[in-house]
Amino acid sequence: MRREVYVAAGAVIIIVVVVVASFTPLFTILNPPNSGVEQNSRNLVIKNETYFVQGLQRPVAVIEDRYGVYHIYAEDNNDMFLTLGFLQAKERLFQMELIALASMGRLQYLLGSGYANYDRFQTLVGGVPVTAQKDWQEMLGNATVNATDAESVQALEAYSEGINDYINYSLAHNLLPLEFKLLGKKPLYWNPVFSIAIQEYMIQVLEFSDDPPLLYSLMYSRMGPAINSIIPPFNPPIQTYYYAGYSGEPNSTVLAISENNYMVNNTVQSLALRLAEEWDPLNLLGTNPPEHSNEWVVAGNRTSTGHPILVGGPPVLSFTLPPSIWFQVQLTDPYYKVYGVVLPGEPAVIIGHNENIAWTLTDTEAISWGGTFFFVQTVRDGQYLWNGTMHPLTHYHVNGMTVNWTNLGGPVMVQDGSTALVMDWMGGNRFSNDLGALLGVMRASNYTQFRDALSIWEAPYQNFAFADSSTIADISPGYYPVFADSSGLPYNPPNGIMPGNGTEYIVSSIPYSMVPQPSTPPQAAS
Repeated sequence: MRREVYVAAGAVIIIVVVVVASFTPLFTILNPPNSGVEQNSRNLVIKNETYFVQGLQRPVAVIEDRYGVYHIYAEDNNDMFLTLGFLQAKERLFQMELIALASMGRLQYLLGSGYANYDRFQTLVGGVPVTAQKDWQEMLGNATVNATDAESVQALEAYSEGINDYINYSLAHNLLPLEFKLLGKKPLYWNPVFSIAIQEYMIQVLEFSDDPPLLYSLMYSRMGPAINSIIPPFNPPIQTYYYAGYSGEPNSTVLAISENNYMVNNTVQSLALRLAEEWDPLNLLGTNPPEHSNEWVVAGNRTSTGHPILVGGPPVLSFTLPPSIWFQVQLTDPYYKVYGVVLPGEPAVIIGHNENIAWTLTDTEAISWGGTFFFVQTVRDGQYLWNGTMHPLTHYHVNGMTVNWTNLGGPVMVQDGSTALVMDWMGGNRFSNDLGALLGVMRASNYTQFRDALSIWEAPYQNFAFADSSTIADISPGYYPVFADSSGLPYNPPNGIMPGNGTEYIVSSIPYSMVPQPSTPPQAAS
């Protein structure tokens, strides 16, 4: 009798599932054999395969080794990057789409209205959905006169075409990843802006600081200058990177300026607290988990083999959904011969080696709060106050929202009456072709070429460790802003909120030749 009950109960469950499935995405999962899980499982069988990919100009050979690493052999750059996009999409399409939509403030498309607050905040920040589009347009505009931008455009367009070729292939053969079937969604077709957005999103993960400047100002408003003895602007024994046209220890004048924080009033305190509480509402930026990385390199004259040793534990990135955030690959054509790891949605090897050099990277954390600065500005009637004059806000219409920017290079984050907190973030609110820098690194054959390739790198702030047969080195490229007060004296920025009326502002950046570039044997910075 009990057996019959179990059978009857099972039959009921099966009937319910089938009935529900006929009206939901579950039908797609259970539908045998053409579009369900059985078809997905066929995609996991390792065998010799031939794909007819529309965008390829010539045949490409791909070997998948026993570790699941793809080795791509192409006759030109277009086919190599297109094949990389096709194969990455074959392995990671859902992960790529999820990170891209998170970057662009469009997670609701995949995951529903529960992510509305995250999308709103990501859109408001503006460093990704706004800047990614601006960066792509600037890259396209420069491509006719700048070889690095032209190379980047070619890589991004071919890579995007490869991803879209796989999307079309998966739709035609009912091979969409299981996650799309569960959600009842189709992937969005890829474009280069998605790749740029992911690059900036990873900068956001590494460098984008949330509440420290805000909370520092709140503490300063209660404790006054005494807070400088608890959280000093220059923190021995490891000094914050310092530049004011001087060498040696920070001089007393500049130190005094850095310690003289702007005393915020009650309105600004309320705005700072509100923004700190709103920041990263779903903790998708990875601001709470500990971030760490390390690297070391030993010259060949210090090893028993005579060859250098380079070791890196790369920065800990959030969004490490199963599988790993990293995608290992070998790329070979007449122009590139490189092996290493790329990010889902990115066409460049970030950590790796070629026939002549090897490199890795780790977080620098060289300037206060990762280059995120906050200013108090007067904003009213669609204008902001700067140096005693009202100027029109710049409006960006993104994801159904209007984002307002001032001259400080970032958005109005929160506002009470005419008092607004405005953010300027070095990692996302400036044009920076860091993909072009990585492409240059991928084909560099010596330290000089490696160093020259990194001269255009701006963010995130990273230490690039280097090794070849004769040289080991470490370079910390990036856009390190130099501030000035109303007198024009350059100095290191204070920890907290700054006045946005023209009395404190960014005047320049530290020249590339002056960022740390130790090498053995020593070589002069270019």
